[in-house]
This record gives sequence, C-alpha cells and structure tokens, in this order.
Amino acid sequence: AVTFSSTTPAVCTVGGTNGSVVTGVAAGVAAGSCVIAANQAGNANYTAAPQATQTIAVGAGAQSLTFGLAPTLLVGGTGTVTATGGASGNAVTFTSTTPAVCTVGGTNGSVVTGVTAGSCVIAANQTGNANYTAAVQATQTIAVGAGAQSLTFGLAPTLLVGGTGSVAATGGASGNVVTFTSTTSAVCTVGGTNGSLVTGVTAGSCVIAANQTGTANYTAAPQATQTIAVGAGAQSLTFGLAPTLLVGGTGSVAASGGASGNAVTFSSTTSAVCTVGGTNGSVVTGVAAGSCVIAANQTGNANYTAAPQATQTIAVGAGAQSLNFGSALTVMVGSSAALVASGGASGSALVFSSTTPGVCSVAADMVTGLSVGDCMVAANQAGNANYTAAAQVTQSIAVGKGAQSIRFAAVPVISLGDSGMLSAAGGASGEAVTFASTTPSVCSVQGSQVSSLGAGDCSVAADQAGNANYTAAAQVVQTITIAKASLTLQKGWNLLGNASNQPVAAEVAFADAALVSTVWKWDTAMLSWQFYTPTLSAAELQSYAQSKNYGVLKAINPGDGFWVNAKAAATLSAVSGAPYSLGAAQLRPGWNLVATADNATPAAFNLSLTDPLAPPPAAGVVPINLTTLWAWNNPLSKWYFYSPQLEGQSGTALFDYTASKGYLDFVVTGKTLGAGTGFWVNKP
Repeated sequence: AVTFSSTTPAVCTVGGTNGSVVTGVAAGVAAGSCVIAANQAGNANYTAAPQATQTIAVGAGAQSLTFGLAPTLLVGGTGTVTATGGASGNAVTFTSTTPAVCTVGGTNGSVVTGVTAGSCVIAANQTGNANYTAAVQATQTIAVGAGAQSLTFGLAPTLLVGGTGSVAATGGASGNVVTFTSTTSAVCTVGGTNGSLVTGVTAGSCVIAANQTGTANYTAAPQATQTIAVGAGAQSLTFGLAPTLLVGGTGSVAASGGASGNAVTFSSTTSAVCTVGGTNGSVVTGVAAGSCVIAANQTGNANYTAAPQATQTIAVGAGAQSLNFGSALTVMVGSSAALVASGGASGSALVFSSTTPGVCSVAADMVTGLSVGDCMVAANQAGNANYTAAAQVTQSIAVGKGAQSIRFAAVPVISLGDSGMLSAAGGASGEAVTFASTTPSVCSVQGSQVSSLGAGDCSVAADQAGNANYTAAAQVVQTITIAKASLTLQKGWNLLGNASNQPVAAEVAFADAALVSTVWKWDTAMLSWQFYTPTLSAAELQSYAQSKNYGVLKAINPGDGFWVNAKAAATLSAVSGAPYSLGAAQLRPGWNLVATADNATPAAFNLSLTDPLAPPPAAGVVPINLTTLWAWNNPLSKWYFYSPQLEGQSGTALFDYTASKGYLDFVVTGKTLGAGTGFWVNKP
C-alpha cells in the first residue's frame, strides 16, 4: 500500500489508515505549503517505489457562532445570553440591534436589560486570526415581557373614630398613581385625591388596600394592605344657656354631646342648693339660694370614650311663697277643728290667729267656736334666707250652735248584790249628766250609783239638758249585765262568803269529792268550827265531828264566811237570791267570819258599821268600829290586813305596818269586799 506522511507537520498533519487524510494545522507558517510524501514499499518482485511528494497550499479556516437558550427577560429586568464561537479562541461579543427594546452590558455585553416590551435582537460576533476567518454574525431574538411592580406602605397613621389620618405607599416604575381603598368600610373609609385620607368610623381594625395600575411595560402591582388600629374617639360637651332659677322653682338645662349618641345626663354637685330630676336629670329644682353647679356627663361606647365632665353654674334666687286655705270648716260653739292651709317652701311654721276673738279663738292650728257668728282666721308665714314672707290670707268660718254628746265610761262590773258607779262625760253646756234605770226590776239608780236588784240586763239611760249655746244631748243607754253570784275555787285554801240572802246547803254545793276536800265555818256563838267533807257519809261525818268537838256543817247562811280546801280550780253553781248586806247587828264581839254583797273597801265597811243615830265623825277621824279585818289571797298564800286605828294615824302607819309584817295592803292591791269574798272581822 501507498502510505502518506507530512513533511511539513507545522503546516499539516496526516491521519487515517494510510495517512491519506490531511489536516491543515496553520496557515501562513513558513512557505505556507503543506508537503505530503508518498511511499510504497517493495516486495519480492518489486523494489520500493521512489518517494514522491506533493505540495498543498494551506488556507485560513472558517468559524461559526451558536447561541444558547434565550433568557426570560422583563422590562427593567436582566438576563444573560451565551454563544459558542469558532476555534480562533477570540471572545464572543454581544450587541443589541434593538436598543429601544433592550440594552446589553457586562464584560462582553452578555447581560441584557429589558427596556420596553417587545422583540429584543442580540447580535453575536467573533473576530478571526491568522488561521481562522471572523465568524459570521449570529442573532438571537428575546421576547421582552412587561415588568413587575411592588408597593411598600409607609408608617401607619394614628387613627381615632371620627378622626382622620393619611396613608402613603411607594409604587413600581410604571409611574402610575398609587390609589387606596378601605376593605373594612364599617371600620374606616377613605377620601382625598387618591384615597389616602382615612377616616375612622368604628373602633376596630381598619384595613387599607393599595393598588397601582400597569402600563405597556409594567404589569399592575400586586395589591398591598396595611392594618390600622382605630381607637375610640373623643367626645366633648357644650352647655346651652343657663336657666333662670328660684328656690322652689324649676328650670331645664341642656347640653350637646359627642358622637356616641348616648344620652347626656345631669347631676347636681351642690345638692344643698339644687337638685335634678326628670328623665336625664335635666330638670333642676332650686333648694336654697346660692350657686347651683350642674355637672353634665356622657358615657362612651365601643367607638367613643366618655366625654370629660362639663359644669354649668346657675344662680339660684330667693323663691316666693303663697298661702292657700283649704275648704271652709264647719265649726260649732264649743267644738274645734283643725285649720288646713298650704304654705310656701320656706319651712317656716304657718301662724294662725283670730281677727274675731269674740266669735272664735285659735291655738296653734285649732280653731274653737266661742259664739255663733262669723269667725275670721288669718294665716301668716315668715320668710327666710331662701324665701320671702308670704302675703297674709284670711278665711271666714261660720260658727254654728254647738251639739252635745254623752259618752259613757267603761261598763261597771256588778254581780248580784253589788253596786257600782256610773260615769259619763257630757257636752260643754255645763249641765249635769243625769242617770235613770230603764229596767227597775233589775237595777236601781241613785245619782251616779247603780245597785243590782236581780240578775239580768240592767239598762241605764244618760241625759244632759241643753242651753242657749248647746242643744240637749241625745240620750244614750248603757247595758250592765248582772250575773248571779258564783263561788270560784282555786286549788288550796279559799276564804269565801255567801253574799246572798239565801242559805247554801253544804252537802249540795260541795258534794264533788274530786274538787272539794273540806269546808269549814266559824260558829261565833259556840266559838268552834263547823266541818264538812264530801268523802264521808253522814254517819261518818257525825262521828268524826264529835270526836274533834266540831259541829257538822249543814248550811252556809247569808253573811257567813267559810273556808274551802279545794283539790283543783273550779267554779261552782251560782248562788240564787237577793244581795245580802252585812251590818253591825250581825257582828258579835270577838272574831267573826263573815261576807257582804257590798263591794266596799275595808275603810268603807268600817264606816258603815257606825251607829246611824250617833253623830258623824269629825274630819280626819276614823271610827273604831272594828279592831282588825283580814282577807285571804290564795295564789300568794298571804293575808290582806286592815286596821282603822292605824288608818287614823297620820302618815303611812297602816302601809308601813302592813309591809313590815309581809301582809297585803287592801288599798295598794285594789282589793275590796263583796263578790263572794269571805273575811275575818275582830270586833271590839
């Protein structure tokens, strides 16, 4: 085979199977000629062929450029372009053939900047050298998109309900105006040229949105928001004109408040001078002359703070007073009526006086008729620091003839055989009240004393005559129930008496052994006891009485006193008969156990024993018709004691002696004889 080799390796080289592929290495080196030598070896038949050469002129090589992927490019943004060049090794450089759309920069112009939206054409170039020609210029078209914008808010303003504040934000390169809107219109609203003036509506979070429109080169900026805390707004109060105010008078105050809409309320800070009332305290009442200070307040709410308190000073002048009489009174001679008049608010007393003293008199607020005629009453009221004196007013009252009435006192308690005292108050004529019995079979009346004649209802009429100034009083009647005398037992020893004119059979009256243990009566003639018990038969009773030298008690006669030892409290059957009055003839010298129907004190009983034919005792002299008188108190187990001799002594001799012995005093306790009481009398 023929083989080839380069004899000018600096200019060209060979390759391939037999070196038949020649590669240019450099141009313009030495002669610039590439010499290729051809050789063929011989064999057994042929000798090697003489070397032959061929000269090949080596020219300069060509270069080409290839762009990389086009970058994404926006207006205002940058991107990098790349391109691979030829073997010259020279740098690839880039230029913009559309500088209105994009520009290049950087070391070799590979950094492309978008200027406007459109088609950006970038040209790539590579210079040649001794071996390579300059590369053919290549271009790459890049679509320049609209640029992005962003918004940045400034500091949020301080904002209150009802107040305003300004918002600001820097926008993108489009140069369009940034506009503001409220996304929380219930909390805040916007206004002004571009909505930058924010007004607080309610307390809460106010959200303001900022927007900027785009252009051919810039897209609209993404919406940005700013949250502003809206605080409660402030309120203020303004009073209207102060009213004219007098003590006792009223006036109205008014004040305009803040935007909370809450009611303005008023109070008095000088309650001693004025008070307030009405729905919101706007009605002011003068209390005393002086300076009345009214405070106005308005509460806040979620959107407004409470208004600062405001005050208004009102001069309170002295009030006027007037007097007014009530309706005319009906007044009779001898009767009184209360005068009725309303005065002013000074608090000074109303003073009444009679200008006709012969017809009527006035004491305090009571007018009293003195004679028939026209009574003229004047009313006056003094003033004070707060009120002037009221003008005097008068009232004419017709005084008529007086009426009289009779009023019975409490009904006396009278048992059969008793007497009691009647008492009744009459009218002012001065005529005596007279009494008369309208039931003469039951009771009799002498003067003012009523005496029982039988059991039943005793009716007593009271009358009083009239005179020139008073009519006769209407008759009134009092009913007194007179009951038959009964025997009341208390447990233990009872000292009782038969004040009836009928005897009491012991075995009948005291037959209940469950109530009565024993009954005893003192026999004055025999100076011994008579005895009865329901627990023994007649024979046993007779035997026992003889063994003790007692007499058998058969009857308790009129005027007898007696002891009953009772097992329990009880009321025995009423005693029939007329009242029995004990007299001196029924008493024997010494001890007497007796009873009387006369409801008398021991002193009166002692006096009743005086001989009717004897001269009456001198004033202050107590007759000695008995030595001592004794009655028994069952609950206290004590004696009542009376002595006319001690009573006749000066001072408190009877009381002192009775107290010293532990006895009960008749006067102090109100104890009287009669009404079934038994008592001991020691007659001299």
